Amino acid sequence: KYYFMARDKAESLPDARRFFQAGVKTLMAANQYAQALEMAKLKVGDLVNDPQTLRFLSHTALAAGDPATAAVYARKLVFQ
Repeated sequence: KYYFMARDKAESLPDARRFFQAGVKTLMAANQYAQALEMAKLKVGDLVNDPQTLRFLSHTALAAGDPATAAVYARKLVFQ
């Protein structure tokens, strides 16, 4: 929760990316895969077209056992 709050207040793209990824990784580490993917969708914001973020989300979705969502992020990455 706090990582996503910090992500919303971040002043630079790298900071926003770092907080966003930390929040998703924290949920994944707690075995809350569905919540991690849901929060990723809700909080991605202006990172939605960021190649590093799309790559991260694709890998995260695969690790969470959701290949369909991983494919969506991979398509966005490829067809930018």
